[in-house]
Amino acid sequence: MGDTTVTAWQDAEEALGHGALRQALYDDRSRVMADVVATLDHSEHRARRDALNAAFTPTALVNAQSQPTPLVIPQRSAAADEFASADLCQLVRSHMAAISAAVAGIDLDTSSADEREKFSDLINRLERAARTTAAHADREDRMADGDTALTLFAATYYRPAADRRRHLLGRNRARILSDKDLPNDALTQLLRNQGLLGLADEVILRDVAYVAWRGANASVDHVVHALHHIFEWVGKAPQERERLVGNKDVLQGFVQESMRLHPDPIASRIAGASIELASGKRVAQTDHVTVDVVAANRDAAVFGARPDTFNPDREIPAGVPRHGLTLGVGSHACAGAELVVGTSDREPTGGAIGVVTEIVRALLIAGVKADPSRAPASDGDSWLSYPVVFD
Repeated sequence: MGDTTVTAWQDAEEALGHGALRQALYDDRSRVMADVVATLDHSEHRARRDALNAAFTPTALVNAQSQPTPLVIPQRSAAADEFASADLCQLVRSHMAAISAAVAGIDLDTSSADEREKFSDLINRLERAARTTAAHADREDRMADGDTALTLFAATYYRPAADRRRHLLGRNRARILSDKDLPNDALTQLLRNQGLLGLADEVILRDVAYVAWRGANASVDHVVHALHHIFEWVGKAPQERERLVGNKDVLQGFVQESMRLHPDPIASRIAGASIELASGKRVAQTDHVTVDVVAANRDAAVFGARPDTFNPDREIPAGVPRHGLTLGVGSHACAGAELVVGTSDREPTGGAIGVVTEIVRALLIAGVKADPSRAPASDGDSWLSYPVVFD
């Protein structure tokens, strides 16, 4: 087995969507990812993805985005002459936990900050285990904690939600409830197709957990990165803040430019056959293909001069998403991409502009600013904390 790395946009886009290159990102990952949709390929992947896609239709996404999931903005104390403050990462994570629970099919009490925090902490543990590789010295400890977290997720959230949906599906089959009376979420769709797909309960559990942690935590990073760039941009041009709040299309462009600069850095594939990419790069059968998404998203041939800098006004060629390959392409593209980033033509979907843009706008309206007295902390390209104040 050889190793091939692709960095150019053309090669990366083709490799991510090529039918001869199977998903390999999770090949050495933890048990919480066993048989999850993201690990599958070909007919098995298509069948599972088709079932899940019903939970990600434009109408379903608009409904999920409009769920009563309060973004709790700290209030300035009347007794103290100081701004209200918060950690942006924690604030957004709590909010996104509620949205991801709705999409996954978990009946979370979104009115309770404690419940949102508890759910968020649990899915963070699941993500940490899911992203564990052989390179981690504490691999076994991470995997064991992931097993414990999945057991707790099943008992606390999954089983009550699954029991409720099985009851509703039974009433639907008896024609007591219509299809429109059923929840439209990942769990409902997987249970509805369980027999057809031959899914064990444990596989559905892991799929639902994956939808929950993947949707929540990726969006947190997108929100914080976008606001970081906006703070820097507005610092140089203060008048831009009003324009961003007043024009959602402009703000969406800022968000998508930020997403282009901050994707998950690597995608992995294994070649099931020898292929030659359009550029002439050859990949031998069984080769491990690493797609450097960061490099592809900064390809000057596509994104123009200084592609590694934040420039929401840059010209993008027709057919190229403003967010680059951040949400993937082909059969393994993010199923919830429209929920995350919105659509280019929002009118037919009822106005879904993307949950990331909506959260950023709500925070800007609330007067969010970087805390001048406390510096944010990061680990590579991920924010660990980002202190903010509200004016």
